[in-house]
Amino acid sequence: MTRRWMILAVLIMVALPSVLYGRWIKDEVYLQTDSVGKVEFSHFAHMEMESIGKNCPTCHNEAFHIVTKKNPAFTMAEMESGQSCGFCHNDSKAFGVGGDCTTCHAGDVEINYGIAEKVMFSHDVHADMFGCDDCHSDLFVPERNSNQVGMKKMEEGESCGACHDGDSAFSVKSDCSNCHTSAGAIAMQSLVGDILFSHDVHTGAFDCDECHSDIFKAKANSNQVGMKKMEDGESCGACHDGDSAFSVTGDCVTCHSNAADMDILAKDVNAVPFSHTIHTEMLGCADCHPDIFVAKANSNQVGMQRMEAGESCGACHDGDTAFGVGEDCTTCHLGDFTYSKDMPIQSSVGDIVFSHVVHSEMFGCDECHPQTFRAKANSNQVGMQKMESGESCGACHDGDSAFSVKGDCRSCHQGAEDIPIQSTVGAIVFSHDAHIEMFGCDECHPDTFKAKANSNQAGMKKMEAGESCGTCHDGDTAFAVAGDCVTCHSNAADVAIQAQDVGAVPFSHDVHVEMFGCGECHPDIFVAQANSNQVGMTRMEDGESCGACHDGDTAFGVGEACATCHTGSLTYTKNVAIKSGVWTIPFSHKSHTENFSCGECHPDVFRAKANSNQVGMAKMEAGASCGACHNGEDAFSVAGDCAECHVSSVDVAIQAKSVGTVPFSHAEHGRMFACDECHPDTFKAQANSNQVGMKKMEAGASCGACHDGRTAFGVKDDCSSCHSGAVDVPMQSTVGAVVFSHGVHTDDFGCDECHPDIFEAKANSTQVGMKKMESGESCGSCHDGSTAFGVADDCITCHENAVDVAIQTKNVGVAPFSHAVHTEMFDCSDCHPNLFRAKANSNQVGMQAMEAGASCGACHNGGDAFSVKEDCTSCHAGDVVYKAFGKTIFSHAVHLDNFGCDECHPRLFQARRGANKVATMDDMEIGQSCGACHNGGKAFGVESCDPCHIK
Repeated sequence: MTRRWMILAVLIMVALPSVLYGRWIKDEVYLQTDSVGKVEFSHFAHMEMESIGKNCPTCHNEAFHIVTKKNPAFTMAEMESGQSCGFCHNDSKAFGVGGDCTTCHAGDVEINYGIAEKVMFSHDVHADMFGCDDCHSDLFVPERNSNQVGMKKMEEGESCGACHDGDSAFSVKSDCSNCHTSAGAIAMQSLVGDILFSHDVHTGAFDCDECHSDIFKAKANSNQVGMKKMEDGESCGACHDGDSAFSVTGDCVTCHSNAADMDILAKDVNAVPFSHTIHTEMLGCADCHPDIFVAKANSNQVGMQRMEAGESCGACHDGDTAFGVGEDCTTCHLGDFTYSKDMPIQSSVGDIVFSHVVHSEMFGCDECHPQTFRAKANSNQVGMQKMESGESCGACHDGDSAFSVKGDCRSCHQGAEDIPIQSTVGAIVFSHDAHIEMFGCDECHPDTFKAKANSNQAGMKKMEAGESCGTCHDGDTAFAVAGDCVTCHSNAADVAIQAQDVGAVPFSHDVHVEMFGCGECHPDIFVAQANSNQVGMTRMEDGESCGACHDGDTAFGVGEACATCHTGSLTYTKNVAIKSGVWTIPFSHKSHTENFSCGECHPDVFRAKANSNQVGMAKMEAGASCGACHNGEDAFSVAGDCAECHVSSVDVAIQAKSVGTVPFSHAEHGRMFACDECHPDTFKAQANSNQVGMKKMEAGASCGACHDGRTAFGVKDDCSSCHSGAVDVPMQSTVGAVVFSHGVHTDDFGCDECHPDIFEAKANSTQVGMKKMESGESCGSCHDGSTAFGVADDCITCHENAVDVAIQTKNVGVAPFSHAVHTEMFDCSDCHPNLFRAKANSNQVGMQAMEAGASCGACHNGGDAFSVKEDCTSCHAGDVVYKAFGKTIFSHAVHLDNFGCDECHPRLFQARRGANKVATMDDMEIGQSCGACHNGGKAFGVESCDPCHIK
């Protein structure tokens, strides 16, 4: 090509955009904004400008990329900084983007409330009456979601309600249709598909105010009620009651026209899809609802066992009406790609993935379910030990049917993870990867580490002795556990040393290891085990623990400024809650340290150790503890207004025996009286100062000082004035507590019908036996068979929980009698009162009397029940204690291991009280009593004192 043609071609290319732009450039481009509609941009209008001169590169690609999708969305702030339109519209080249909004913006804005169709806000209508700055940006910030306020806030004057208040413009409280011109359908969520509520259908028959806001609050999620509430008249049920409109209890498909399929969640084997479509082709809704399935969430959460018993799906899927739930699992468990999913089985070294796919290629479901694995969650939570004995996976993985669970661990544990071993100074990470590069699994498992959780809970001491990690890390096979600590504790963390009252003291390993080696502190000063440094300030000041270095020479002394260690988070010490009988008193370190140094209180007034200030008011008033300063001169007096410290005195629960606590309200009394009207004359300001009974209060002590019937209601008045929550009273008896119910009795009787004539209102006032009650005392005054059932009637009316009785015997321990065993075979009247009088110690009879038919012997005669003469151990067991030359214990248990009862009884020892004279040593040495066996032949000789005479 000649030079002339080349110049011509260049000139044509330069001129071509100016000639052709009108042919291929789209003039109007609409830029969408989030809040104020579309912005119209005209290519032709801009290219007619002299500054641009039909030259596209003026804007492209520096301000706008010619490929539309490569242009990001710019904010107004970014344009004002010179980007996008602001590249030219900067008040220099062209008007600024910060000028009159309407130059670019106009249009309607769609406001979406979520409960009806969008509300269209017209900029055109409003711009005819107002300027942009009348609304922006005080009422509406021109950015996305700037006006997300509900009706309530608008009614209070926010957002649209700033003008639409009924004065400046129509009120937001007026007719809904002013704004909601075309309220649409609402999709109401349900378990079986959305229910479409049509505003159009309903507004054709009703006005908005007939539903809003009495039935439906005009806000999102206002009608989240279930079928039960609708059937009771709430929500849709207010009209759909069968009279005003069809009933919500009618045919389900009236509303649920698009009942969807449901995924029933099942653990381990994917969700089970339930198809409403398939079932409604054969059955009506009422065939299942509500008898089998209640129409509410989670109504069918039952397992396979209950379905097999006829519940839930099993009501029809029984093998007759429809296929049985116990048949082929895949009928229901279809899954997405295969009928069941892989299961991650948790283990301490990472999940083991069990693949249903792999196994189902070789076996049918019934080969594992339900014999080996029960088809329910967590059915296979067994350890290695049980699997090795044939349970769970071990049923097949036995080395014959499949590889053994005892084989190479990695057959299952393919991705054994690193294990963080917890220690007091941060976790130690044990790396499986590092170790299996050098060793096989069986070199550690199971001899050193048992393959079960928490098998290696050993401390440093045990590891140094060769256990756990110390088996290899002994200094020969591998580095020793007693070596440099940082080999394992590479990330030794800071330790928070707990201190009472003044917050934890942070100890920094980082700071100390920069100056010292681990061996300078461990193990001589600090033993490398938990809680090794639990010492107080006194011992540290004597050189123990931190005090070994922090002595004022090697490092700052522990007795120096407290704040050096007690640094805290925001201030160096925290508030201390001092316990008192009427609430905790907050002591503020912060407020005190603003005026005083630590040394002004510690250690002379307050010893820096826990519970150093547990003193009462009397000692403080004498100058101890807080009273050292709070004496009325240096600071307000502890004897002054109680509320200075007891800022939140609480109600006091006054314990009353038998009838529950009596609540005393400080708040109620504080409204009428000053603290000094009660303290300290009536109530001493110390714990348990008012432990007085009713008798003393009736005489004017304690509460009775005011509650005398004149100043306030009398303590003798209606008991319920104070004892508003009288509780049940457990009355002790030899066969278990008898529960007396105040609640039952106060339903029919007034307090004064029993108190104080029958029951004195004081502890243990009714400790009477059955004999006295049968003669009309205590409970027997009413329970006489006339007024109420008699105390002599069936025992279990009161003694419903008769317990076992420990019958004391001399020499041979306690004989346990079980009420539970006997009441299964006999009525109470079979024994009471003919054999056993219902009073304490009624059956203290010896073996001789029982052998003659008394007491237990009435039945235990060898005919009705085993005989009292049979094997003694049926009833008796225990050691015998003699007091002679120290404590001598005869152990029945030791002797019964080698001998029968009849080898000693009755030849050597008579089985009755007083029949056996304590033999002397001389008697035993010639073969009597214990000496019959303890002769140096059968057993050690009686000359050996120590085995019997325990000092």
